[in-house]
Amino acid sequence: MFGHLRALSRLTLSTFVSRVGLHLLVVGDALVVGRHSVEQIAWIGAATALVSVLYTLAPGLLIGTLVETSASRARGDLAAIGDIWRASVLYGLGAGLLCGLLCLGGPWLLLVLEQDPTVAAEGGRLMAWMGLAAPVHFAMFATLYVLEASGRARACAITFGVAAAANIGLDIVLVFDQFAGLGADGALLGTALLRLAILVTLITILWRCVDAARFQVRVLRVPAWSVWRKITRIGFAGGASLAGESAAFASLTIFAGWIGPAALAVYTILFNVLSTIFMMALAVGVATSVQVAWARERDPLIGPKLALAAALVLSVGLMGGFGGLAWYFAEEIVSAFTEDRATALAAAGLMGWLALFLLVDGAQVTVHHATRGLNDAWPTTLINLVCYLFVMTGASWFLAIPAGQGVAGLFQGGLIAAVLVVVLLSWRFEVLRRRAA
Repeated sequence: MFGHLRALSRLTLSTFVSRVGLHLLVVGDALVVGRHSVEQIAWIGAATALVSVLYTLAPGLLIGTLVETSASRARGDLAAIGDIWRASVLYGLGAGLLCGLLCLGGPWLLLVLEQDPTVAAEGGRLMAWMGLAAPVHFAMFATLYVLEASGRARACAITFGVAAAANIGLDIVLVFDQFAGLGADGALLGTALLRLAILVTLITILWRCVDAARFQVRVLRVPAWSVWRKITRIGFAGGASLAGESAAFASLTIFAGWIGPAALAVYTILFNVLSTIFMMALAVGVATSVQVAWARERDPLIGPKLALAAALVLSVGLMGGFGGLAWYFAEEIVSAFTEDRATALAAAGLMGWLALFLLVDGAQVTVHHATRGLNDAWPTTLINLVCYLFVMTGASWFLAIPAGQGVAGLFQGGLIAAVLVVVLLSWRFEVLRRRAA
């Protein structure tokens, strides 16, 4: 178990930096725009709530890339990695293009969801900028997963860290500059350009790594159908699962909008804090998929169980620690998002519920990725969809609006669903492990 814990810790650290860097591209926009205009942060919140559903498809649809690359390394079949990468990039570009086209319907969709007409018009317009970068985002994840599963996670972390820092400077210029002064539009334009720069950098790292020849990443050939089938078998299920979960969380933003503009601003701030810390849980999850897939090839009876146990220890410790810090420094954190005192106090007062939710949701993500590491597809997806799309949305709506809990009720409903997912997926993992043995 301690060997798994060491391996997980190393990969988690680099993966966390990459995910935080990636997420800070979005949070950085919210931070800078929030200092520019409280009204425009609500526009970005509405746009992000819908586009995040589409962007979340990338790590889900491409989870097969991560698992198959790790398994190929464990088997010593390095030549297969090039085909896995090529198939994943083409697959990702196609999916990203479709998502980008869907973003063009943003104003109409926000109106259908009964958002304020101004929020619908402006938020829908901002969705177009996000949709422009969607194909790049998907191709970026395909390359990122290959690099992380093949031992190049540190180089990826440096790339995303530099990009996140550059994004803040670019946002300040494009949002506030007296000549540019584009507001929220400028922030999203800069982020789209940085996503393209990240993709180019990751491809360069892969093509110039010491194992590039053995991976055969520079070979121009169409991957065999068997490669596509392995990637998409888990990928379609993973994409549906994460899209459903993201849609469920997007519905919480809609519920906040029904409560009122002030509640929407509070929830947008809390969700940005949550999603930033959640990058740690996601990093542990990615490392868990890699480690469980590796353990499955080496010791199918005991290896996966030890890998999951180590991952849960790591996840609970990290999420508990970060959640506790967020609760303790709540006022300082929310003040970075807004200068409006009432909004800041309301958000800070709810940080305890956010911290509790993070602890359980982190465990949920870890077990979810462990089942993917054992090549589980639709059963895991079904559990997630039922718990988040039905249990969480129903409980959150009831607690927030009819029960009068407001924004706190949104997190309470999420906590109920997360506990249920942990229990059901832990049972599913044990079934898969015994079957593989």
